[in-house]
Amino acid sequence: MVMIKNRHYRALELDKVLQLLSREASCSESQERILSMEPSTGLYEVKLLLQETDDAPFVDFMVGAAFKDRN
Repeated sequence: MVMIKNRHYRALELDKVLQLLSREASCSESQERILSMEPSTGLYEVKLLLQETDDAPFVDFMVGAAFKDRN
């Protein structure tokens, strides 16, 4: 199974994508976390992560609005 994953990861150039992303990180701990990332494969986990992505703009707006109200 690991060999199949590695083959697919290489085909998708996941290592290159993660390298590019890690260069945008602001600290070494974040860079390490990015470089150790692996794609999610479980249906439930993927749906949960997609929902978090869908919710992100709303959370960002609410946090920004709360911050603006304090100033």
